[in-house]
Order: sequence, then structure tokens, then C-alpha cells
Amino acid sequence: MEGLDPLGFTQDGVPRRDRVLNWFGLSAEALAEAVQQTRGSGSPSETTDHFVVQLAHLANAVTIGLERDTAKAAKWFRAPNPMLGGCSAMDMIQKGRIHRLQVFIESALQASVEYPDRVNLAGPGQAESVDSPGRRFDMRESADSPGSPGNGFGLSDSVESPRTEPGRAAERKIEAIAERIADHVTYRLTVSLGLPARLVCPSDEAEQAVVDAVARVATVREILVEVIDLRPAPAERLDAVTARLDGWESRAAKNALDPMRTLLIPRGFDVFGDDAHDGPIYPFRFKFQFDRKFLWLFVGQDASRMRFLFDSGQRPLYRAAGDITPEDWQQESRRL
Repeated sequence: MEGLDPLGFTQDGVPRRDRVLNWFGLSAEALAEAVQQTRGSGSPSETTDHFVVQLAHLANAVTIGLERDTAKAAKWFRAPNPMLGGCSAMDMIQKGRIHRLQVFIESALQASVEYPDRVNLAGPGQAESVDSPGRRFDMRESADSPGSPGNGFGLSDSVESPRTEPGRAAERKIEAIAERIADHVTYRLTVSLGLPARLVCPSDEAEQAVVDAVARVATVREILVEVIDLRPAPAERLDAVTARLDGWESRAAKNALDPMRTLLIPRGFDVFGDDAHDGPIYPFRFKFQFDRKFLWLFVGQDASRMRFLFDSGQRPLYRAAGDITPEDWQQESRRL
């Protein structure tokens, strides 16, 4: 138990309320209000005791994830987090969104199993929020400098390296385009169109900017996001996605209310744009086009391969996703 409770909350196997509230700086009245807010947000059976257990679990999980640095963990809960719409973790707790915060944290820790040298904090529901092979959103990186490469998930003292003005201008342009894409994608989901989309990015930087922006805007709009980098093992990872889909069976629920759906972003999807990767695509198409659990944004960098996948009548993904690549990036892809 000591290894799982570095903050010393537990006594006789049960978290002590006074210790937990003291660590979070919550009064009994603030606790009661947070529980009430949580009940009002869709958890009518939430009890105060269970809420305290959740608080203890999340605090210990973040502390373990931050290499048992209790001061850094305490600061993490209070720092504004861009991936939480600018709110802090404490804001989420007090506004009745502790369950979404729990998904946010546990998804990051789950993802770190694959990359044990990193502690990952992605948006809520992102079990595999990957930016580039071997690199993920890191809660240890700076939450205090918006331009830092860690996307504002953590609390290190990292300093952004100096950039030339032309380089920064190009970066701002990429970020502006990424924000427009994010707003467009999440709007499509918000109005329940749920139309699959595909996007060609001209560079790793542009692709990462899109992933960051979509995750940030989706969090504000309370849309779950999961990002999967297919590139390290394309067939295996796509097969793993296929195995999670309902396919035809989901049609039985056609007249039922849709559950909260997750926006799935497969990165490096252009790896399948050749004859060598036909195998995993066919069962994926047959299942994904009828699945009701996920919404889709397919991302790649090779425009010709993405066209080969989605625009050829002889390919299984023909017209499976609409192209939302902005004109700026289409022109850049043509030059490349």
C-alpha cells in the first residue's frame, strides 16, 4: 500500500478524509459543493466517501507519475492547463468534472506503459495520444510557458529555445491553420454530423499543431479524443483498432440514443497508401463504416498516398472520409 499511497492518505486501507482535504486545500463545504456539482453533471449516485476515494486516487496517481515529487504534484493540480480549456485540475474537480479528469490522468499513465520513460498527459479519453514516434504529451514539461513543446501538461523548469522571427512567424501561421482545422472538426462533431474526415499535413510540426489544437478544442467542447500513431507497427496497430469496432452489430442499436462518441485520430495513415498494405485495410473499412462508438480524423503527410487510399474507386476506403486539407497545405503538398 505504501508504494501506491506516496501521499500517506490511507489508514487501515481507507483514505482519511481530513488528510485528503488538507492536501487539496478543500474545506468540508467546498467538498460538499463539489460532490453536488458532480451529481448535477450526470452522476446522481455520487457519494461523499466515494468522491474522497477518487481524490486520493488521482493525487497519488499524479504524484507517482511525477516521480513522487509531492510539491510538483500539488502544483500540477493548481496550474492552468491548456488541455483542460485553460482550467486547472482543481477547477475540474470543483466544477463537477472529476470523472473527466480521472480519464485524463489515467489515459496518460496507461499510455506510459508503452513508453515507460515518459509520463503522458493527453486530453480526456486519449488512451494513446501520440505526437511523433517515441514522443508523447508529457506532464513533466512546462505548463507555465504556452510555447513549450510539452503542450502545457506539466511543471518542469524547461525554457523554450530562442527562435528567429521568420521561424516564429511560420510557426504562428501553422498554429493559426491548426486552430481553424480544430474548430472545423469539432464543430462537425458538436452538431452531430459525425462525418469522417481526412487531413494531409505538410510537416511533422503541422501535424503536431493539429493534434494539439484538436485535443485542446475538443476538451473545451467535452469531446473525447484518442490519438493513435500507426507508424511504428502499421498493420498491428490498425488491427488493434479494428478489433475494438462493432461493425455491423452496432446497427442493432440504430434507434437507441448514441453514447458519447470518441474522436479517433489515426496518425501516419498514409503508410497504407500502397499495394503492400492491402491486408489490414479491408476488415477495417467493413467495420469502421458502421461503428457507432467512434468519429474519425485520418491524418497523413503524403498527399498522393492519401488520395490513393480515399479517392480511388478500386480501393476499400473510397469516399470513406472527406478531405478537409486547407488550401495552403494543399498547395504546399503539390510543391513537394
